[in-house]
Amino acid sequence: MKEVKKVSELKNSRKERRQDFYHKVEKGTYSLRQAIVAYRYMLGKNQTDFAEFTGVPIRTIQDFEQGKANPTLRTLEKMLIGSGLEISVKRKG
Repeated sequence: MKEVKKVSELKNSRKERRQDFYHKVEKGTYSLRQAIVAYRYMLGKNQTDFAEFTGVPIRTIQDFEQGKANPTLRTLEKMLIGSGLEISVKRKG
């Protein structure tokens, strides 16, 4: 995964971040992990705020973002709360 900036370093407006996020989602640019991290950044939330927003423990978010955890489907769905996105399965093609 490419290096990501801290939320405090984001210079784009929330509207620009939102447009960029959904554009990349539609193009299939992100892995699931990248999409969730990008969603958090799009919201302008640090990990602590995102944990409170989603109801997911901070440690789970930290470990997931570092590639050290494989959360349950229910936890992943919580991390996508309010995003308008859903997790689905499709055939490689």
